[in-house]
Amino acid sequence: MNGYGMTDSGLVGHRERVDRTRRAIRMVMVVREEDESSMVLEYPQYYLQISFSFRHPLMVIGLARELAVPGSERQWEKINTLNLRSILGCHAVNEDLGCYTYRATQWLDTDMDSARFLEILGRCAEEADKGYRQLLQQSVADLETDSCN
Repeated sequence: MNGYGMTDSGLVGHRERVDRTRRAIRMVMVVREEDESSMVLEYPQYYLQISFSFRHPLMVIGLARELAVPGSERQWEKINTLNLRSILGCHAVNEDLGCYTYRATQWLDTDMDSARFLEILGRCAEEADKGYRQLLQQSVADLETDSCN
């Protein structure tokens, strides 16, 4: 048993599952960059990164998109509201980079084929699109309020 509560054979099995998942993703997505723990993939309108944990059977899907006017107080309130209603993942605004991000974690306790990956990615993209649209609407409202003052 290692420090993460997994046997050595469990870790080997997990690494093999990650390798099979990566192959399934490569069959349906274009990989721009890749290292031992992550893949950067081509995806319309988003920076898409898939990361794998070797300590736990997890895959993390991260979608990021530029925001023209990030960082207002109302946007932070909107993010909090989105996160209260989001079951799949977490919405955030990175003020330093000027982008919106959506991040979801998926258990990799069973094999994942290409179709299942695309299904999960599709749900994540829908949630990211919803969050992004709401932040854009809030940005427009903030600009209109600022121009009236």
